[in-house]
Amino acid sequence: MEFISQEKNYRETSENTEEILEEKIKHLELEVALLKWHVEYLNIDPVTGVESRRAFEYELEQAYKIISGETKKRRADIEELSLILIDIDYFKQVNDTFGHPVGDEVLKKVATLLKGSFRETDIVARYGVDEFIVLMRGADVSTATKLTDGFRSKIEKITFDEYPELKVTVSAGVASSRNAQDSKTLINNVDEALYSAKKDKNNVKSQHDI
Repeated sequence: MEFISQEKNYRETSENTEEILEEKIKHLELEVALLKWHVEYLNIDPVTGVESRRAFEYELEQAYKIISGETKKRRADIEELSLILIDIDYFKQVNDTFGHPVGDEVLKKVATLLKGSFRETDIVARYGVDEFIVLMRGADVSTATKLTDGFRSKIEKITFDEYPELKVTVSAGVASSRNAQDSKTLINNVDEALYSAKKDKNNVKSQHDI
């Protein structure tokens, strides 16, 4: 009888242990899922699906470390970086006139065209409310400007079935790491190029033009 009682207790203990392990596994799986969601939420812009500003800034810093030789991953094919900062013209008026849902559609279409207009290796991110930024590794200003011009031409052909009067245009600034010792300087340069483009009503302007 004592042996049977011990065996019964052993089975009950084993069953309880299995239940506890199963609960712990479920809890861990939930934590992993939440962690993945959290990382994705931080790195992906929820409206457009492109990278977030946070993710872009990390990628830019890593790229600068590579071209400056701070890491062992220095590669000859990415000795130069180019940045394109893109601003949707009169975006506030779009929101005020047609509503924020339409404004979101504009953002989504711009993001989709951006992804399709640049190389697969280029990083496209939403940088501000109405701004996008593209990081091109291994590309000079001439190449970046050419691709930006092509993108701008596509943008001007965007149509909206419910709002045929809505037209979308963008302004863009282009800058190269060859004229910037660090990422902060490169950001300042591309920002100045964009400002100059908007001021002169010139859709695309590189740092060499200002």
